[in-house]
Amino acid sequence: MRMRLWIGLLAAAFAALPASAQETHGNINGVVEDAGGVVPGAGVRITNADTGQTQQLVTSDRGYFEAVLLNPGTYAVRVELQGFKTLTRTGISLAVGQTVSLTLTLEVGQLTENIEVRAGAWPASRSNYPSGRASRSSTTAGSSPASPAGGASAGRTNTSRVRCSTGT
Repeated sequence: MRMRLWIGLLAAAFAALPASAQETHGNINGVVEDAGGVVPGAGVRITNADTGQTQQLVTSDRGYFEAVLLNPGTYAVRVELQGFKTLTRTGISLAVGQTVSLTLTLEVGQLTENIEVRAGAWPASRSNYPSGRASRSSTTAGSSPASPAGGASAGRTNTSRVRCSTGT
């Protein structure tokens, strides 16, 4: 009888203990630095090469970033910050329950400026514009003396044109 009592008590005690959950994810963390120390405010993009899922992060004031609960797989880490060359590290393998720690060093780069040029139809003659002057006209589609002020409503757009000449 005593043996049954002890077995029952032990079974109840073990049943009351929390079951440990099986880990199914991993983490990638690290520090972004340059030759002078840590780099705060850098954009970090972590991409799962197998699924294409990305996670966007920003480094802390100590240059630290951490992506948690990532699925196992192969990852790429891309770091960007104005004034530095973009750094991409690929082929980072992450297993279940693993934490991968990286130290990523940025190199100083040149500032770049993107300029978009769109072709447009300009008049063949410059005589249409007075020398050294610029003019601007603005119209609102659908505006007329009879329509409400501005004439702006769904489906209507504003159009502006600026005309400049060099004075030659």
